[in-house]
Amino acid sequence: MSGFVTSVLDQAFTHLCSCFGVEVNYVWNHEKNLAALEDTMKVLRARRADVLTTVQRQESEGLQRLNEVEVWLTSVENIQNQVYDLLLTRRDELEKLCICGLCTKKLSSSHSYGKRVFEMLKKVEVLESKGVFEAIAVAVERPLPKTIVGQEKMLKRAMEHLMDHETGIMGLYGMGGVGKTTLLEQINNKFIEHTVDGVEIVIFVVVSSELRVEMIQDAIAEKLGFLREDWKQKEKSQKVADLYARMKTMKFVLLLDDIWKEVDLKEIGVPFPTRENGCKVVFTTRSREVCGQMRVDDPMEVKCLESNEAWDLFRSNVGKITLESHPDILELFKMRLVFCHGVKDLTWLLFAPNLKVLYVENAAQVEDIINKEKAANILTEEKASTIIPFRKLEDFEVFFLPELRSIYWSPLPFPRLRIFRIYSCPNLRKLPLDSKSGSSIAGEELFIHREERDWIDKVEWEDEATKERFRLWDLVRQSIVTPYIILLIDRHLYIRESQLMSRNLQRCSFRKAIH
Repeated sequence: MSGFVTSVLDQAFTHLCSCFGVEVNYVWNHEKNLAALEDTMKVLRARRADVLTTVQRQESEGLQRLNEVEVWLTSVENIQNQVYDLLLTRRDELEKLCICGLCTKKLSSSHSYGKRVFEMLKKVEVLESKGVFEAIAVAVERPLPKTIVGQEKMLKRAMEHLMDHETGIMGLYGMGGVGKTTLLEQINNKFIEHTVDGVEIVIFVVVSSELRVEMIQDAIAEKLGFLREDWKQKEKSQKVADLYARMKTMKFVLLLDDIWKEVDLKEIGVPFPTRENGCKVVFTTRSREVCGQMRVDDPMEVKCLESNEAWDLFRSNVGKITLESHPDILELFKMRLVFCHGVKDLTWLLFAPNLKVLYVENAAQVEDIINKEKAANILTEEKASTIIPFRKLEDFEVFFLPELRSIYWSPLPFPRLRIFRIYSCPNLRKLPLDSKSGSSIAGEELFIHREERDWIDKVEWEDEATKERFRLWDLVRQSIVTPYIILLIDRHLYIRESQLMSRNLQRCSFRKAIH
């Protein structure tokens, strides 16, 4: 009986729709359009995830995403937020419907919402249909960066070695972040800017940790001018033969960036460089062992810049005026430096007066936070007397810095500092503190959190008053009997009440949890 009534109502409403126009459908198809919108969004999100995965993989291979792909991804992200906002009021809008969704308690509101849902559904459907791309990313010509400070001599030495007639393959090795890729780009530029020893073509390929022979072949083929569509149809063996046939007649330089294991040139189709053909292959790697696998007996090590060269580079790139007045530096309030190799100090923080949080971890070569000599070189006597660093610093944490020896060369007031964590900094013996250092806010006492039991015994304190103040919490931990039990769990200090009171602690006040 209910099915009959519903059928009759459907027919009646359809007739009304034909009378009043398609606008009524926004209410009538309310629930149906909402369900369709949710389903279409699921498909769109899945397609976006697939496209993004492909983009990230190809970008890791040195390609650059197409602009139309970037626009589409941004559009999907924007429309996701719009759909989310629209669905937030779904429940309230559905409660306004009555008589099996044929009528509404608030016609104007339901009509408006239904129309927005319908229009959004059409937008999502159109956007989903546009998410099919023939190509996601393309190879781009490498930029021509200027020769950077400290690499002129290294570049000269590399070019002299490479152009030696006995050198066919040259390896550049060194830890990550020391400038191997930059040096390889400089070599690339030398051949592009000037004809060197009759070289006809220079090919630059980013290999990365996941060695894929076909990707290297495709990059070389594109540089050699093979038609993309024809090339895609070839079998691997045919690609090898075609590359070899083309390259054996040319004097080429092949630059392979970031290889993690041996690259078999024969498997790719690259003729082996010899004195007779005059061809060259240059690669970068983090491992000297890989150089041996590539039959390079005398590879060239790329090292970090010397401290003075690194500072000159920073100043030349940033500029003295910018360093002292740029709003991004002046407004910097949080700084996290993690796993940055080659960094030896952070002297530029002298020009970050609003810094509140400073976190430095696993920077193996950091020796100073503020270097005294560099500070003297960049500050006039007038400025040196007015710049007091870390005036607004509240949280200061240094973790796993084996070479750290100094934070600052003299005591600092640290008027807002509440948290000072020091872990695994075995060579740090002097702290920039005196008996008055620390937060001036009532109830915000400064505590030094450290991991090693005996480290604090080796600290050279400014005076006895300073030593007494900042060793007090450690004394509490060692002599605790009752009022509080202190636990060091996962690098956090927890204090909880006990039932008894120790005479040594009656004069001390602590918060129940210190993080």
